[in-house]
Amino acid sequence: PVKRILINDMNANAARKALDGLRDNREFYGLYQKALARSLGDQLYGFNMTRACTLAGRAKGVKSVLSVGRVQTPILGLIVNRYLANKSHASAFYYTVAASLAVGGSRPQARLVVAADAPIDDKHRIIDEAYATQVADACRQKPANVIEARVEEKQTPAPLPFALLDLQVYMSKTHSIDAEKTLALTQALREKYKAITYNRSDCSYLTDEQFGEAPQTLSLL
Repeated sequence: PVKRILINDMNANAARKALDGLRDNREFYGLYQKALARSLGDQLYGFNMTRACTLAGRAKGVKSVLSVGRVQTPILGLIVNRYLANKSHASAFYYTVAASLAVGGSRPQARLVVAADAPIDDKHRIIDEAYATQVADACRQKPANVIEARVEEKQTPAPLPFALLDLQVYMSKTHSIDAEKTLALTQALREKYKAITYNRSDCSYLTDEQFGEAPQTLSLL
């Protein structure tokens, strides 16, 4: 009989646990059928639509093959639409009115809540510089009255660990380290020093098993 091992975690302990829980492959026959159906559907769709679009293009003078695919074509459409939107974007000027207040020993920052009858755009932003200047001048060095105050308790969760793409963006912006070098560094941290979890994952969440290994990981840092 064929057994299947399900590993969705590159952590060694999780892999050992998965090895202890081998499952009969017949349980997953439906997954095989789904994958086969997608493969055949993609093939038939791609073959036929590529030929149809290529022939239609030839009739209009297009010499190249117009490739069509279930996934590639919608993604291409998203890219093209975004490009066209960016190309047709028109700069728009708007103004905000902000103030630094003196309240006791603190200096809270305040921002004007724009009135509905003010000269605003469809995003409720002031578009008249003279109006914004007039409001600012009227408020400058004037006393402010606190009409209502609310105190709320809020919880701010700890930031999630980096996924590879997020880390590459951060390292590029803050330390001018390119994506390839960041990948190499994380690879060394995982393989050589055992200091981080699987570095090529696009998921920022850690499993309970990985949380249990936190003391061991911290001792390596």
